Parts: sequence; structure tokens; C-alpha cells
Amino acid sequence: MGQQVEELRGAREGRTVAYTQFLNDYKKDQVEIVYGFVEAKEDLSLYSSCIYNELPSNAIIHLIPCRGKYKVRDTYNLIDWTKHSKHRICFFRDRDLSDYIEDGKDLCECENCYVTDGYSIENSLITKNLLRRLLREVLGYQSDSYEVTDEIVKKFIQDKIEFENQLKNVMSHIIYWKMNDIVSPLDTISVKGFVDISNSNIVYKTPEDKLTYIYSKAKVDFSKCDITEIASIESSISTDDKFRNIIRGHFSF
Repeated sequence: MGQQVEELRGAREGRTVAYTQFLNDYKKDQVEIVYGFVEAKEDLSLYSSCIYNELPSNAIIHLIPCRGKYKVRDTYNLIDWTKHSKHRICFFRDRDLSDYIEDGKDLCECENCYVTDGYSIENSLITKNLLRRLLREVLGYQSDSYEVTDEIVKKFIQDKIEFENQLKNVMSHIIYWKMNDIVSPLDTISVKGFVDISNSNIVYKTPEDKLTYIYSKAKVDFSKCDITEIASIESSISTDDKFRNIIRGHFSF
């Protein structure tokens, strides 16, 4: 009984950590400060630059990690909205695979909640516009290098499409895992398991090797999975280009 009480207390405290930090940090009269809740610490820098682009120049953004998307939702529910303005407090959550599985969709309907267009915020950051900025501001490509820049961007778009096509089957298996509540730690899977770099060229591993890799890393028993159902999932997401939005953003970084 004592252990169960401690576990319940720990779960309750885990849901309130971000909320408690917010109450400690909140400055009612400093209206230039806006507050945001994100899923994890690694999201802080990813969201900051995007958010600042949408705010007045004098605004200050204060982001608080919640240790998971469900705790983002829990924090929203803890706030007394009769005392706080939704214009100063926002919530940021990854879409993940919620278009295909029940995955906390209730948060999407709140006016001060942002849900990513793709799997995660990383999907929105890897764009041709970002590449152009890197080429110009970091690598020094100037106006006289437009033709070179355009070729690099064109190659980037082609490679991005191919990357997404190569991972479509992988994501079909991951969707199947999630649909069937199969425990599968995705953080153990990295892009290194899908590609090799040879003479500055990307060489994709075979479909069999990619599947062997993800099942090994996620510690999922392949023999217990329904290949017919997985094939049906892949067929359904292949009817249009929507599957490009569900490629796990972490695989691109």
C-alpha cells in the first residue's frame, strides 16, 4: 500500500511540476511577457525562434517544459482561466500520429493551443527557406551565387522527397505498433539505421535491413505483428502526400 501511495503521489506531482513553475514565474503586470508550455526541454530552442517571429519586437517569451504531451494537456486543465488570459499563455504540442490513432486530440480545439502540422516541430523547421538562410548567413553565399544556391535547394528538395519515400514503410510499422499498443521506444531509433554515406552520397539501406534495425532497436517481436495489416496501413497513407507529414521529425535531425 505504501508503495502505491508513493507512486500516486509521484504521478500527481509530475503533472503539476510545470504548473507550479508557471505560478512561481508568472508576472501579472508585465504584459510584454508571454508564457508557453512545450513537451520537453529539447523543444525550448526549437520553438523559441519560431515564436519570436510572430510576436511584437518588445515581447518576451517564457517557455516551460512539461515532460510529455499529456502533461501539456494536464497543465492546461490546471490553470484557472477566469484569472489568466489565453492571449498570454499558449501550449505547444506535437501532432505525432494523432491523425491515425487516438492521441490526445482534445487539446487541438483550444484557441491558445498549437499543434504541429507534421509529426513534430522539427518537420516544420527543415525547409528550403531555412536552407537558403544557412547558405546566405552562415556559408556566405551572396546575390552573385543565386544559380549555385538554386541548384543546392533543388537537390535538397529532391533528396527530402526521396528520404520521405524511403521511410514510408518504416512509419507504417510504427503506426501499427501504436495502433496496437505495442511498447516501442522510438528514441532508440535514429536516421543512422536507414542510410550510409558513401563519397558524400546518401545510400539507403534495403527495406529488409531498415525493418531489422527498427525492430531490434524498439525491441518489438516481428513475428507477432500482422504484416497484412501493416501493408494495409501503408496503402492507406500512400493515397496522397499526407504521409510526408508523419515522418518522425527526429529522424530528420
